[in-house]
Amino acid sequence: MEALLNDETYSDITFVIGDARITAFSGILINRSEYFQVMLTSGFAEGREARKEIPIHNTTPEAFKAILRYLYTDELEFPTKHLVDVMNKAKEISLERLYEHTVNEASRLFTVHNVVEWLVKADEDGLEDVRSVAFAFFKRNHQRIKAEAKNSLQGLSKELAVRLIEEL
Repeated sequence: MEALLNDETYSDITFVIGDARITAFSGILINRSEYFQVMLTSGFAEGREARKEIPIHNTTPEAFKAILRYLYTDELEFPTKHLVDVMNKAKEISLERLYEHTVNEASRLFTVHNVVEWLVKADEDGLEDVRSVAFAFFKRNHQRIKAEAKNSLQGLSKELAVRLIEEL
């Protein structure tokens, strides 16, 4: 199935993300995702065009390719640097299993040196699940964070700092 991904021979849809164009086969997407089923079979403009070109927003081409690869192969594999972008888009388009995978992967990446950065990003992006897991990590490790990564605390907004203190 992966061979069909971005193969123009069998594609009938093109996603446009910035300057990137990614082709896909709508039958697979409709079958694997309620989001794409609604988009491509309903009365939305995307579903009415003969050779569909659909603009995709709020993600990167690499993250969107990772999501399409997941839909084609059921394999959850992508570089860590795209984790937050994949997570945000998976949440936006209701790919629960992929979203849960990215939350679990993020939690494995937490260290005393980067958990504050994760808290800030989760708070900015409205990623409540990541924020909860990061808060739990922070609570378990707040003494080490103070000792080893005190400067990272400067990245906290006043509101987030207050919430952290309240939860300790």
